Amino acid sequence: MPEPPSLLDKRPDPPENSAQSNYIQPTLGHGLRIWWALYWRSTLVTALSLGGSMAAFRVVLPTYWSYSADYLIILAVMWFILIKRFRTFRIRLVSKADRTQELPVTCRRTFRIWWTFTWRTIVYRIVLGFVTGIPVGFLSGAVAVIYPPLGPAFALFVGLAIEGAVGLFTIYSSILDEEISDFCVTLAPNDRANPVANLPAALPAQGA
Repeated sequence: MPEPPSLLDKRPDPPENSAQSNYIQPTLGHGLRIWWALYWRSTLVTALSLGGSMAAFRVVLPTYWSYSADYLIILAVMWFILIKRFRTFRIRLVSKADRTQELPVTCRRTFRIWWTFTWRTIVYRIVLGFVTGIPVGFLSGAVAVIYPPLGPAFALFVGLAIEGAVGLFTIYSSILDEEISDFCVTLAPNDRANPVANLPAALPAQGA
């Protein structure tokens, strides 16, 4: 039975045509940047849209409505992340049959990536919550006994830490360099990262 992937596992070797396709082998740093870009944007939009509406109209939405809106927001933010140019790299979708053929970011492909991210994070969160439930509960109780006002804040911090760890693990191990449907999610250099390199190799001398 194969063991689950780990953040410390060696990434698969780059494709043979990596020099021609400008392939970048994903690292934990790339995964962290992508996760953070997705996390803070989706959190901000959720807080402004749901939190602001609930505070303004003084209504409490059912739990399933809150979760549905949260996942839809993540879907919209994920589309933005797929077309976003990071400082030194960008996300690129390539054909599974030919890694040198770049594919456009469509709604269908965005949905497939979002679905892979969503169901895997749910499964990983359940497993991790089951494993860490007793230790986290013990620590939360100890903190609440030692300093009661810090108890709820500590539990919230642990929940956010687990959420972040699960999201980062899913992006790094299950999205980047993974084949989804008929395409693969890879990384490529950002063409605008070094504008000097795009200048002509030799400029005509003045007065020539």
